[in-house]
Amino acid sequence: MSDDDVNRLNAVIDLHRERRPEAAAGLLQAIAEAEKRAAAELPPDIVRVGSRVVCFESNGARSRYHHLHLVDPDQAEPSQGRMSVMNSLAAALIGLRPGQSTLWRNGPTVRLVTVLEVDAPASAHS
Repeated sequence: MSDDDVNRLNAVIDLHRERRPEAAAGLLQAIAEAEKRAAAELPPDIVRVGSRVVCFESNGARSRYHHLHLVDPDQAEPSQGRMSVMNSLAAALIGLRPGQSTLWRNGPTVRLVTVLEVDAPASAHS
């Protein structure tokens, strides 16, 4: 995660902390756990704001694929796959790379989610 990513996520947290404390806590945890690097040194396949991600959620009999575009909260449109970074699944994916898994807590349920593909944000391609 770059300094720009950290600053961007902290700004989102500041805007939403009071209304969505659990989501803010999830993002703070993602920031704390992520490896920090200069933006130019970040591999393009690290999940961050703007990434398009394919992941697999396994929960016993209810397993499924997710195709997501992680965006700022004001750009979220879940029906079109644009998921706010304030969403618990999006926050759980921040900082991961293909092949890495995490436990995602969704209410009382904990699910294993594995990142399969990551397409870098447009700004990372330049």
